[in-house]
Amino acid sequence: MIMDMEHVSPATRLLEKRRTMFEVNEQLEKQKQEFERQQEALRIRQEEHHRKENVLSDQLTKFNKYCQENDAKTNRAGKRLDEEKQQCELKDQQIKRHENDLEEQSRDKAELDAQVGQNIKYQKYLERVVDFVSEDYGEIAEILNRHKTLKSANEDLKARQKDTSTENEEKRAEFSLNVKEGTNLILNFNNEIARKQKELEQCEARRIGLQNDVDNAVRHDSDKKSELGMILMAVQNLVQRCEKRNKGVRRRRKNEEVTSSKTTKADMERKGEKAQRDLTTIQQYLSNYEDILKQCPKEAKNYKGGASAV
Repeated sequence: MIMDMEHVSPATRLLEKRRTMFEVNEQLEKQKQEFERQQEALRIRQEEHHRKENVLSDQLTKFNKYCQENDAKTNRAGKRLDEEKQQCELKDQQIKRHENDLEEQSRDKAELDAQVGQNIKYQKYLERVVDFVSEDYGEIAEILNRHKTLKSANEDLKARQKDTSTENEEKRAEFSLNVKEGTNLILNFNNEIARKQKELEQCEARRIGLQNDVDNAVRHDSDKKSELGMILMAVQNLVQRCEKRNKGVRRRRKNEEVTSSKTTKADMERKGEKAQRDLTTIQQYLSNYEDILKQCPKEAKNYKGGASAV
């Protein structure tokens, strides 16, 4: 029942507020208890949830461990299966190899049996040989050893023959090469000798030409020397004739005379210089003689012919 609070007294209004407040507190308390109850129920559910989670986690861990162990066992089983397959393949291959070896040995046995059947006659022959030459060979083994020794010696001789043949071929090839090189060397030397001979002939021809030039030069020089000697003798004669006229000049000229039989270039130069001095002397003498003639009377000039003859 809702009262009209505007027409009541303050005390009534206060009581009404207190009652309302009490009801609100009571409801609040109930709600608080309900909240606590719900909170406790939620805590219990959370604990139950955590417990279930832990149980589930443990079960999941065990399941994972079981799965890992199962996978490991599966892997080990697979590896073992692969290894057993490989072992089986290896065994099969070994069986095949052994079968092939057995077949090969069977073939070898058959060949050996056939060879024994073929060689039995040789054994019988060797037995008869032993019986025939028992003094030299008492057993078949001695004959076989002797044969082995002779065979080894024969092989050694063949090897030595082969080596000797090889060495002989090498020596032959080396000899042929040396002969070829020697022939080439001889041809080269012959060509060089021919070239040198040709050069010698050319040099001889040049020498003969130069000798002719020298001979011509010597003859020309001899002619020149003869001509020069005649000129020098003529100059000397003129100087002597002039000296007969002038004794002072003779004394001075005697000191300048050089007696030498040499005909070297230096001597020729000295003789040429001496001839120039003599010509100068002759020129002076003629000049003096001309002056004297100019000073003499006409009768004396007529004697010029006799003087010139002198």
